[in-house]
Amino acid sequence: GMHSLLTPLGAEWAGIIGLVCALLLVATQASFAAELADQSANTYFDAYADAVASPLPPKSLLLINYDQQWTSIRYQQVCEGKYPGVTILNLSLMTYKWWEHKRALYKNVKFPGTHYVPENSVAWRDGGFTFREFMDSNTKRFPGGIYIGGKLNYPNEKWGEAYETVPFGIVARIEPIQPMPDMPKPTDRTPPEELAKMQEEAQKIMAGRKAKDMQSFSKWAEDSAVAWQTILEVMPEAPPLEKYDMKTWEWTVGREFYDHAAERGAYLLEKGIELFNTPETAPAKMQAAVEAATWFEVCEAQDPDYATHNLKNLGLAMVHIVKTQGQAPPNGPHTSTLLEWAANHTREQGRDPVKGPAAVSQWKDYAAERFKSAWGDFLAKPNAKADPSYESIKGIYESVMQSVKAGVAAQGQAATSGTEGTKKKKKRKKKNAAE
Repeated sequence: GMHSLLTPLGAEWAGIIGLVCALLLVATQASFAAELADQSANTYFDAYADAVASPLPPKSLLLINYDQQWTSIRYQQVCEGKYPGVTILNLSLMTYKWWEHKRALYKNVKFPGTHYVPENSVAWRDGGFTFREFMDSNTKRFPGGIYIGGKLNYPNEKWGEAYETVPFGIVARIEPIQPMPDMPKPTDRTPPEELAKMQEEAQKIMAGRKAKDMQSFSKWAEDSAVAWQTILEVMPEAPPLEKYDMKTWEWTVGREFYDHAAERGAYLLEKGIELFNTPETAPAKMQAAVEAATWFEVCEAQDPDYATHNLKNLGLAMVHIVKTQGQAPPNGPHTSTLLEWAANHTREQGRDPVKGPAAVSQWKDYAAERFKSAWGDFLAKPNAKADPSYESIKGIYESVMQSVKAGVAAQGQAATSGTEGTKKKKKRKKKNAAE
């Protein structure tokens, strides 16, 4: 080793060179450690707080159940005077009995009991309130909406029968579920002509409901896109992975960003497929599928812990791009901003470039190939079999791949036949020339 190389130089020179090498090693390690320890440019939690709270409209209520979310936003609001139109509440603190003494601090919030408790519990009978009771008391008090960061303390409760969550930036918006409209109720004795009128009326009612759902979705898509525009502006980059691993708080900032970005893509895709399912609405479906695919591509390229179900959704978006009539629309300003944001990340930061077609006109060709790689990667994941749609995706994927192989084989046979035919013609020409 090093000793055998230095021995011929003599003991004195060997000692000097060994000392120099040791000093260089220490200096290199110190330089590397200093670079990691240098947090002078670390403003990730300032940006994170802005990314969560800045997109929320005035007169909003934000319910928080993440430590880093609560501390960062609370500091910015109390010490820096930011987000004056947003009321923030800590869900976990609301579960303690002593919370009843803190209620007076929140003049614009109505607490329908002493503190937040599980449904049908002793604490509820003694004066606590459930999450549904809290929502019922406050939904109309906050015209900007009620939002939640994190999970509820008591899951699997009946509040979900009256409310649903919708992705909105790095949090979720809680909205009342719109009840189904009253429908005509025919009986066994309803005359045929009256039954026909009832059926026609029912179709009109359902068409009206669907039109409202489309309008609501379109408004969400625009509002959500504007929220993400703000997020991308206040958070110009995710914390670099080579400096912040999963043991650090900074790592959770990137984790939340990519989780919620993928959620937006999933909601775009789900609602786009559900609502725009007629030839007349094909352009809207294509736009939703392409935009969803772009969000999935950004997350797939730059999130090392990209979830298995997101690979499934990425492939599904590509399938619908191929199946939907018409061409993909040009990228809107929000999608362009997302791609520009992603381009700021480099491989040195642990993030890869985003895949995508070279031009908008090539989306269908790109999607026809991309869905195969996305679903192939999905099926190869060990936990993919737990997905309810695993078998159906596997069937579609294998059918397509068999067709591709058959097509390649047919092309090969055609090429071979053509080559053999050419050889035979040449042989006949030589034979005729010889005769």
